[in-house]
Amino acid sequence: FDQDRQQLSGVGRASSSILRVHEVLQSRPVISIKAASRLSGLSFPTVDKAFAKMEEMGLVRESTGRQRGRVYAYAAYLNLLDHGTDPLPQ
Repeated sequence: FDQDRQQLSGVGRASSSILRVHEVLQSRPVISIKAASRLSGLSFPTVDKAFAKMEEMGLVRESTGRQRGRVYAYAAYLNLLDHGTDPLPQ
């Protein structure tokens, strides 16, 4: 998380709102823009822009492929959670 925070803090004026969305992602690594907006206290357009910037930086990925009702996943965090969870050979 710290490495991602450092990267996000250098994005300029929008860094404070992006960091708030990042905090939400730490507890909900898969989330819709609407839910992230509600949990962060930021407007829908602000959260949408934050996700767009984080996607551009490779920190999140959009998983629905739709224009409406998009859901984003915190890719690096999910990869860490998935590490070592391969089924055992039989």
